[in-house]
Amino acid sequence: MPFVLNEVQRRRIENVHGGFLYQHLYTVSLMLSRPSLDWSEIAVERDEDIEVGVTGHRLYLQVKKRDRNLTFGDISDVLERFQAIRREHEDGRRQGTPICWIVSNAEPGHNLNQRMATDWPADVYVRTPATCTGERGTLPAPGQSLEAMWEHCVRLARHIPHSTLQPETLVSKLAAFVQYLAAGAVQADHALSSRNFQPLLEQLVAQLQQLPEPLDDYRPQENEPA
Repeated sequence: MPFVLNEVQRRRIENVHGGFLYQHLYTVSLMLSRPSLDWSEIAVERDEDIEVGVTGHRLYLQVKKRDRNLTFGDISDVLERFQAIRREHEDGRRQGTPICWIVSNAEPGHNLNQRMATDWPADVYVRTPATCTGERGTLPAPGQSLEAMWEHCVRLARHIPHSTLQPETLVSKLAAFVQYLAAGAVQADHALSSRNFQPLLEQLVAQLQQLPEPLDDYRPQENEPA
């Protein structure tokens, strides 16, 4: 394979796709955590990267994948945007109490830690592999890398009852479905309801267990079953 003409551009593209894949895998971890989260709806790529409807609340998640410590500059626009979202709920145009979560594979840096300790909104939380400023059971822990995030999803997939799919296959299919959802190709509102999640799993099982159609010129073998 020849070298690329612009190595910097290649790394930039890898980072963009890596960030989206990390976000999609975290969405999969939320889907697979339904027994503990008891979510009613998960939406992707709306006002925030991920929105989760739970009893009495709507969680707005911004997912940040970084190869360095998380800084205040990384999330300042999230806080500004959440002010507008908060007003929508206060004015009754949206239901439930809004809560903002900043989810990242990177730990908060010094300046962000200082902000969080002094001047920080009461309804904004940070969730990283080692840090959780809210209730730990609210969201699954993010992985420190793409590989760790993948492995975490696979561990969750092993607990799906009555699934005949390999955990790795289930995670791959759900990640692709999340990407499809983010593109608006499944639902115009980019959302999956809890009542449609189990049928989705059953559909994946059925599709992957279907046998291909025989070839037009296929010749049955001797004593071959129908």
